[in-house]
Amino acid sequence: AGFFTSKNEIHDILSRIGDQKSTQELVIPGIIGVKTNLDPKKVIQEVKEKYVTDPETIKCTKQWTPVDKTCKTTINDIIKTIREEIRELIFQKDEYTIEIKKQSIDTIGIGTHKI
Repeated sequence: AGFFTSKNEIHDILSRIGDQKSTQELVIPGIIGVKTNLDPKKVIQEVKEKYVTDPETIKCTKQWTPVDKTCKTTINDIIKTIREEIRELIFQKDEYTIEIKKQSIDTIGIGTHKI
């Protein structure tokens, strides 16, 4: 499927779960970045549940990955983002992995995953 077909699928899914104003953009070929007012992890859970109950509703997109924050690709910006914005998502008693994915030349996405 192409960009516009995938973009429409994403918009339709997010509209059904409560965000009619989400925006999608092509980050690099094959990856669409989505800005939504909804909690990214809850969106992923809803998409999984929808796929389990009706797999035909998700035909164009293959992988949905929640991103908690984005920042520039410099070490200082990564450290600052983790200290100031990601730290609040991690509790001392919990175990997490932090995944950093380079999305373009200037931006990376940072996601936390509870173990």
